[in-house]
Amino acid sequence: MTVFTTVGFGDMSAVSMGEIVYCGFMMLVGAVVHSIIISEVINVVTSSDQINEFVTLQRDLIEAFATHTQLDEASEGILKHWVESNARAWFST
Repeated sequence: MTVFTTVGFGDMSAVSMGEIVYCGFMMLVGAVVHSIIISEVINVVTSSDQINEFVTLQRDLIEAFATHTQLDEASEGILKHWVESNARAWFST
C-alpha cells in the first residue's frame, strides 16, 4: 500500500502545485486499484470456501443416506465421487 500512496522513496518530491495535485490524484487512484485487487482476491477465497462447504454437506448427506438404506461401500464411493466431480456445476447454477 505504501508504494501506491507515495511519490517515491524519499529521493523525489512534488514541488509545484501541478505536481502536488497530480501526486494526490495518483495516490487516490493507487488506493482504489489496490482495494479492487484485494476485493477480488477475497471473493475468490470466499467462493472456494463456499464450494468446499457445499461438497462437505453433500458428502454428509450421502453418508447418512448410505447408512439409512444400508448401501454398500462401493456404491457410496461412486456417489461421493460423482458429487465431488459435479459440485462446481451445481453450485454455480
